Amino acid sequence: MGTLRLAFMSTGALELLATISVAIVAVLNGVRLAHGSMPLDTAMVAILLAPEAYWPIRRVGQEFHSAADGVTALEEITSFAESGDPAPPQRSPGPDARIVVDDVTYSYPGAGRPVLTGVSLRAGPGLTAITGASGAGKTTLLELIAGLRRPDAGTITAPACHLVTQRPFLPTGPLSRILALGNGSGAEEQRAAIRAVGLESVVAGLDQGLDSIVGDDGFGLSAGQRARVALARALLAPESVILLDEPTAHLDDASATIAHRAIAELATRRCVIAVTHRDELVAEAATHVDLASVAQEVRA
Repeated sequence: MGTLRLAFMSTGALELLATISVAIVAVLNGVRLAHGSMPLDTAMVAILLAPEAYWPIRRVGQEFHSAADGVTALEEITSFAESGDPAPPQRSPGPDARIVVDDVTYSYPGAGRPVLTGVSLRAGPGLTAITGASGAGKTTLLELIAGLRRPDAGTITAPACHLVTQRPFLPTGPLSRILALGNGSGAEEQRAAIRAVGLESVVAGLDQGLDSIVGDDGFGLSAGQRARVALARALLAPESVILLDEPTAHLDDASATIAHRAIAELATRRCVIAVTHRDELVAEAATHVDLASVAQEVRA
């Protein structure tokens, strides 16, 4: 809001200055034309070029607004980074690998009714599968557990989580750097993760293997390959709780079978909560939560 207030005030001032300047040029040319001291063609050229001559004033306003927005974002990021815990996370799930969701209700801002009402959940080490109809609040529940949203009512107790969204974002850079993001894994660990999700042949076919450059947002990879790269990162993640939102939605049956096997193996070492529509992954789960029930409590 501070950036917007500054933008509106500076834009108004700069636009007024540019408009008055163009108007002065037009008036002066009109007076000279009336007195016959300027040819018509010269006056027309001057009037047509006047807005372009004062365009840099408007451009200064645009660039300044972008810079102000960037400074505000940088200040928030810096304060968040300085307040973070410098200690590296532990790879062992330990006793904190447990999720407690107690009578949680959540509504989107401006929505007429809550998307989740009185939902309770207990999940510990192992695989918990969450199912339900589209719009039942499955993704919202994962975001609440991850701390991306705050419940309107009820409480959630959870350690640090690694969340894999339905369409995970992949930054630009070498594949090895993407895989190591947030976990500092080495080449051998990355190759094992790639092999576990069935991407070994794909990586071998790239020009530089793990050092191959991936474009912005995974450009150069298919949707299924991006999903499996994100799943490989989840296998390498140090967090004790892994949240997966439709991890095999973009995969064919053969690739999904490999991914399900990797998720089941991960669940032997972590607390894994997966939203899915695939019966095969539900069959692998130790606990099944169906959000068709409005209020429920499931103990793992």
